Amino acid sequence: MQLKTSPTKTQLLDLETRLFGLPLEELWARAAYDTRVSHIRHALETRYAELRLTITEISQECGMTVSNLNRIMRNLTGRTCYQLLISYRILRSINEALEVNSSFAEIAIHNGFDNSASYSRTVRRVLGWPPSKLIPRGPMFRRELDLPPLDAIKRPVKPDSKKHSSQVEKDNHLM
Repeated sequence: MQLKTSPTKTQLLDLETRLFGLPLEELWARAAYDTRVSHIRHALETRYAELRLTITEISQECGMTVSNLNRIMRNLTGRTCYQLLISYRILRSINEALEVNSSFAEIAIHNGFDNSASYSRTVRRVLGWPPSKLIPRGPMFRRELDLPPLDAIKRPVKPDSKKHSSQVEKDNHLM
């Protein structure tokens, strides 16, 4: 018998995979034998919502240096601890937005972001879409996650600095 999962549950697992490289439960299970990772997990899960939480504070709480903390997390996930903290905040905020009827500003502050603008910028930078596109809001407050496929995310291409400076020179010359 196959368990039936809701589309939102499946999409949340997809979101976790995008943010962490694999679903969170699988991530933590891979390193269950390592007490250092369990300390890091505990620190992330209990302190993620603290405004201005630093990786230095997390590393001190876990009894290791920042470089050691980042090395452990890079080996496990391919990401730094700061990237994992931001990803965890995004995941928790999206879960909260699906569960409660609050504004994005309240959700952002409740999950460790300075304000809704920084929250929106961060979600857009990490996932490629603003929170308002991920979580449809409206009069019916439908609670579904609308994740676009990974190949639909268009990342902005940074212009070549030499091209950019020569273009600026041309523009200045025309004035």
